[in-house]
Amino acid sequence: MKREGVKQIGATGLPLGMFSSSRYAIQRARLDPGDSLVLFTDGISEAGDASGNEYGVKRLSNVAGERHRWDPQEFLAGCLKDLKEHTAGTKQTDDQTLMVIHRGETAGASLND
Repeated sequence: MKREGVKQIGATGLPLGMFSSSRYAIQRARLDPGDSLVLFTDGISEAGDASGNEYGVKRLSNVAGERHRWDPQEFLAGCLKDLKEHTAGTKQTDDQTLMVIHRGETAGASLND
């Protein structure tokens, strides 16, 4: 998430850690101060509501975009709250992992400047 909005970085191969000999393409992304990187498993995006509608990457992107520049813990809690509201009354059918990596505001030079 950048202040200009949410930018999606697509998957480049098999799920991470699935096979010890897997090879992956490398993608680089620069996080400016205040930006966040949100990583999630398919258990988040595929979580269904009572009618079977998936939570979806689009909804997660919208929720994340609304919370740009929130404290990482509050950001994570807000996203999980929205997911819980979506899936209310249903049983969790897959593992769910959501991780936020946030670059804080800096007052000096960075390592790569």
